[in-house]
Amino acid sequence: MSLNLVDDVFPPLSLCMLTGHIKVLHMRISGIGYDRKNQTTNEEELTECVKDQQNLYELCNLINEVIELPMLVQFTVTAINVALGLVAMLFVAKDIFSILYYVFYLFGILMQTFPTCYFGSNFEFMFDELLQAIYSSNWLMQSPEYKKHMILFMQRALKKRPAYAGGILRIHLDTFFSTCKAAYSVFAMVWQLKN
Repeated sequence: MSLNLVDDVFPPLSLCMLTGHIKVLHMRISGIGYDRKNQTTNEEELTECVKDQQNLYELCNLINEVIELPMLVQFTVTAINVALGLVAMLFVAKDIFSILYYVFYLFGILMQTFPTCYFGSNFEFMFDELLQAIYSSNWLMQSPEYKKHMILFMQRALKKRPAYAGGILRIHLDTFFSTCKAAYSVFAMVWQLKN
């Protein structure tokens, strides 16, 4: 049961929550300098945002450590199960109820990995948007100290932070579609062997 919890619930939920925190940081950063506070207050606010950015990167690394192995196993097993489900649907199922069973089974298997891949793409996109957020702030009217912190923030934001499954596969919608393609390749191989 613990493996199912890590596979099915924790990855999409944690990536969704991480995305929410990134959105909040995005809103905080883009609003700096527009509320007529003094420059010292703006510098302190940006310093806090830089610390929060660092905390989010550490949280991203921690989540990635927890989900990378189970997600690699899940991507592999999903591809094999979808291929075997297609084979069973085409070669074993004889009536409409059996075919419908396999259709819903295949849909269920694919939907185990889709939310994780979706939120993996979403949080990666939001990390990229942090660079845009710092440009949205009123940085032209700020002090040189603010601009130094801004450059530090920008340098960190330039580095890509994707989540990986097993250190190999990026947890992304591209990987979901690659899993579907791998399942079809295994199915095509079985189809060739049968003929």
